[in-house]
Amino acid sequence: SYYIDTFLRIERIGNKLYFFNDKDIIYVMNDYYMYDSLNSISTDIDYYISVIDNDTYKIDVIVSDEYLKTAAYPVVIDPEITVRDGGVTDGVFTVTTLDKNTDDEVFLDSGTFTLENRSITTTNDDKVAYFDVSILSDDIGEANANNLCKTQFMYSNITLPTLSTNVNNESSVVLKSVTKSGESEIDYLDSTSFVTSEITREYLYRPSVFDHKFDIYNLVKENLSSLEDSSINLKFELSLDSAVSNKTVTYSLGGDAVGDAPVLKLGYLSDAGLANYYTYESFPVSEDVNIYAAHNSGNITLLLNDYNDNCYLSLSHIYNANRKHKNNFYGNGYSINYNEYITTLFYDEVLLLTKGDGREVTYYSQNEDNTLYLAGDGSGDIIRRILDEDLNVDRYELVSSNGTLNEYNSNGRLIKVYFDNTDLANSDKITIYSSSNGRINEVIDSIGNYISFSYNSSNLLDEITIYKYD
Repeated sequence: SYYIDTFLRIERIGNKLYFFNDKDIIYVMNDYYMYDSLNSISTDIDYYISVIDNDTYKIDVIVSDEYLKTAAYPVVIDPEITVRDGGVTDGVFTVTTLDKNTDDEVFLDSGTFTLENRSITTTNDDKVAYFDVSILSDDIGEANANNLCKTQFMYSNITLPTLSTNVNNESSVVLKSVTKSGESEIDYLDSTSFVTSEITREYLYRPSVFDHKFDIYNLVKENLSSLEDSSINLKFELSLDSAVSNKTVTYSLGGDAVGDAPVLKLGYLSDAGLANYYTYESFPVSEDVNIYAAHNSGNITLLLNDYNDNCYLSLSHIYNANRKHKNNFYGNGYSINYNEYITTLFYDEVLLLTKGDGREVTYYSQNEDNTLYLAGDGSGDIIRRILDEDLNVDRYELVSSNGTLNEYNSNGRLIKVYFDNTDLANSDKITIYSSSNGRINEVIDSIGNYISFSYNSSNLLDEITIYKYD
């Protein structure tokens, strides 16, 4: 179950959620889906809507028992209203625990830490934790830093894995921000050197032990501009608030066999290009030119269909207004449909696919050796990272739900498109030849038709030649 806060009216039509402003459809949320550890995907999910008040809805999701009986666990269900496309995961975490009863400080960057409230009448003998989080521009990459700052920043949260608790009634873990109260540096032993402000709290109920997710969106948003140049450095205080004395909760910091590490998630709306789960206003200019205005972001996408042989080859120029600051071989804000590539994020755990129309799709690793990735946009598409005998990347393969397979070289550049992913040896295909800098020189199909590109001295597209095999 989860809640949606919105002034829009929500209705279920078929298996989709429609968001209305009066009679106008503002947004459509597609069918729910789920997948298990073997990537067995199912949409056998039901749900119903409850109206809580004028601007709050509760959604209860019901998963098929038959699917769960045969699934390979864990099963991931997608019940959250978050923008999955464009999310990034990163963060450097350190913890300083402070026992207020003895004034003992312990610095930790791995292992575990424990919160404790010894008395319900005072906080002077509690055991608390001070949590440092650094979001480094270099670590998340220039592209993600730019997108977080220049597009629609959507969400940010910290997830802490719990290991144990002796709480036997309702208790909460309180997250507060920590800032300096003066010019001097923060000294956790000196409460006058800093001030705290509560951000949110998460509840514990025995015997439940589960991950706590703390929403820090507003705090990150206030500091987002600093990410363009360097990093965001945040400090938090964690404490346990309970109606009973001597209660504890222990969290994992990772780095050993104890448990998982905390995770910081940052999400932004990938508002370039055209995606079938967003709605657009279409303005046809001619038979070959169409302009789309995105309802969700206002981005203008111009699609110019240069050529289509009604067989395999096609050529389109795409312009995105919110990519006008990006200069490449095709002009500021412009790209072509074959200019598609994969970049690696966060030690191979996340792949980012940038499509020819500028849209970015995030793929998340599904296994320990990071060789299988699932698309975060709900399409069910997967990417396989193929390694050679020395465990270096040989190529990437994107298997699409539409029956095609795209092959990318070791640098992540698109080099082949197979139109039948079940029989590559006999499949019709196109091959893309590029320079080492990613500039596309020629696209040729299995019949012999080709499109070639020449560039001027400024490395900008100068001429296109199309050859039709007779």
